Amino acid sequence: MLIIHAGMHKTGSSSIQQTLHRWDGTGADYLPWCFSNHSGLFFLMFQDAPEDGGGFKLAGMRPEEAKRLADEWGGKMSEVLEKRAADKVTHPAIFSAEVISSASEAVVQRLADYMRKYEPDIRVVAYVRPPVSFMISAFQQRMKTGHVHNFERLWIWPNYRDRFETLDRVFGRTNVTLKLFKREHLKDGDVVLDFAQEIGVDLRPSDVVRTNESMSLEAAALLDTFGRYAEPFVTGDRLSEQRRTRFFDRLMQIGSRRFVLDETVTDPILAANRADLDWMEDRLGMPVLDATPQSDFKIASEADLLAVALEALPELQKAIADTLASQPTHRHVAASVSLLSEAMRLTEAKKAPTLLDK
Repeated sequence: MLIIHAGMHKTGSSSIQQTLHRWDGTGADYLPWCFSNHSGLFFLMFQDAPEDGGGFKLAGMRPEEAKRLADEWGGKMSEVLEKRAADKVTHPAIFSAEVISSASEAVVQRLADYMRKYEPDIRVVAYVRPPVSFMISAFQQRMKTGHVHNFERLWIWPNYRDRFETLDRVFGRTNVTLKLFKREHLKDGDVVLDFAQEIGVDLRPSDVVRTNESMSLEAAALLDTFGRYAEPFVTGDRLSEQRRTRFFDRLMQIGSRRFVLDETVTDPILAANRADLDWMEDRLGMPVLDATPQSDFKIASEADLLAVALEALPELQKAIADTLASQPTHRHVAASVSLLSEAMRLTEAKKAPTLLDK
């Protein structure tokens, strides 16, 4: 049997992938790839222009490089699947890529056709995140990619029917298991243990690799302000992508308050997509709608985010000082002087008279 874990996004996929990628137990074969997340391999093998997806374009990958990587790792995966078929292995092979749940039907069909050559018995498992928590998480993800520019027209609905009806058509509805991503519906409140139980793998809690992709309110506000008013990252090579990742990792260490969108943002989106939510609840056979989390401060506008960013400025300044103080070199000195120069320029600009002052 082949298990395809199809996400959806923001349902603990990274923890599932890293746990199974590193796991050295018996009872399952996690298919080979140089990363724990098979999304990149999915792009390389089945998309029309693989170098445009999976972060490959940002890393400056050329089409010929994408083809070489697809041939290399596609060959490794084929070898594993062929050996399983020859040995009549009964325990599952696992392919995990959350992008499957948002891919076009044609691309998902290519995946299915490829896998069926080796494993005719295919089962798809995906988790369904309730809409409000999904929108809050998706909003933060859009900040990371610099795509939040017009707050009032933000569109972050999960599009349930488009995601999951494709899987039903390609693999057959009886072969697609959808589970609600809520703690009370998961084994021991843990999505990794729940997935393992669902596919018949004996995982212990100590085997689980925990990942946390959420960011604090303060980090989100700082990142939003950076995305709106600073020079964007120059991408297109591996080094710049590594710097970008390190920057996000450090920024996400700032702050502790929970990021919550106000109902004035989420309610209109819910109302506009009520039919899609009804479809999802009918498909799942249970209510999916969740309530807005409790919070003493909810984000309703760009002004709210800017206010939080200003409050978090001392924490940001400390992070800068700590970073510059670590193993100082002449480049650290130059960077510090550059920061001082920029701070003075901003202060002078604030004090400079305007036409309104004359």
